Amino acid sequence: MAAGNLILIGSLYLAPGYSNELNHIFLAKDLKPDPLQQDEDEFLSIKKYTREELTELIGEGDLLDSKSLAALYLYEQKYS
Repeated sequence: MAAGNLILIGSLYLAPGYSNELNHIFLAKDLKPDPLQQDEDEFLSIKKYTREELTELIGEGDLLDSKSLAALYLYEQKYS
């Protein structure tokens, strides 16, 4: 996907005290399909979720990626 507009919503350290790698979290808006050439062994799919579905995935322990959880938290703080 390609974004027509990117909005910085926050930044976070992946492993404070261990690494100084700073990740910036953006809200991507005005999305449009723009696929890149995949590697031979790369299989990607795009899935869309509602906020309610994400809440359910988190509650069931099916969404465990810390960057995604932090991004959702930052989004909620700015836009709820």
